Amino acid sequence: MHISIIGTGNLAWHLARRLHQSGYRIAQIYGRNINDAAELAKTVQAAPIDSMDAFITNTDILFLCIRDSAIAEAASQWSALIDENCLLLHTSGTISSGVLQLHHQKSGVWYPLQTFTKQMETKWEGIPVYITADEEDIFHTLAQLARQCGAIPVRSGDDSRQKIHTAAVIVNNFVNHLLALTHDYCEKEKLDYNHLLPLLEQTIAKSKVSGPLSAQTGPARRNDLTTIEKHLQSLAHYPELQKIYRAMTESILKMYER
Repeated sequence: MHISIIGTGNLAWHLARRLHQSGYRIAQIYGRNINDAAELAKTVQAAPIDSMDAFITNTDILFLCIRDSAIAEAASQWSALIDENCLLLHTSGTISSGVLQLHHQKSGVWYPLQTFTKQMETKWEGIPVYITADEEDIFHTLAQLARQCGAIPVRSGDDSRQKIHTAAVIVNNFVNHLLALTHDYCEKEKLDYNHLLPLLEQTIAKSKVSGPLSAQTGPARRNDLTTIEKHLQSLAHYPELQKIYRAMTESILKMYER
């Protein structure tokens, strides 16, 4: 089976390497920047290309690992090159599978629910991969692809995949933004941010064991308005963080109101 990948970003980087490690042949890596394509292609023994004219048309699976706003146009362009038996996929959590079906009948969505960064290794074992496919044979092909990578295939329609993506943004991007704001606060107040890391790890561990609702602690959970006011005063010079603190406090108070 020949697999080619369009894109050289974070997901493309990890996906190509994992597929290669799992025994799949990566035929080509396409990137607008040939140096980026060559860097990734070298790690998976693939051919780097930056021109659609150089594309091998007998590819079995073509992954579109590109930004969401570019998927529709890319599907239109690449569908004109691939064989009708080639499986055309995108990896987005939010874009409809219909965007591909408009241009190529044999298509689907293969969305790994994880955050990827080139500079950091990611364990694929246990990662849910949300799969959208109308035909049974396509679903089974994509499910096997996920299993070979060590991931867990999850059958999903467009609606549920988009909703889990919303949840993923909250637990990943929003939490990381809170950490960034807290890191900035600690630096400016000459506090050691690293001292918070054991607390962060224990918070996640408790949530996994007892569930987030039961794991909640802190001044808002116990309705300690005196401590809450002191915290708000300490954030007087950090209006953005203070606003978030206030909103989160009000949300917790409402959730556990007596």
